[in-house]
Amino acid sequence: MGIGNVASGALTNGTLLVGERKMLKEMKEQGYRVVLYKRYTDDILAIFEHEDGLQKSKELIDGL
Repeated sequence: MGIGNVASGALTNGTLLVGERKMLKEMKEQGYRVVLYKRYTDDILAIFEHEDGLQKSKELIDGL
């Protein structure tokens, strides 16, 4: 599908939504709580907190 196609935006949003839901589910399973989550098109701002506190959160950030 071409970039200028009317359906390309909807397809992109749908693809991102599927990936986001998968990521959020995996984060929850690993003990993370969503503190803040905002998305505009393909820009995401997310803040997570681990149930074990700052040490696990630091490990997550160091792994990026």
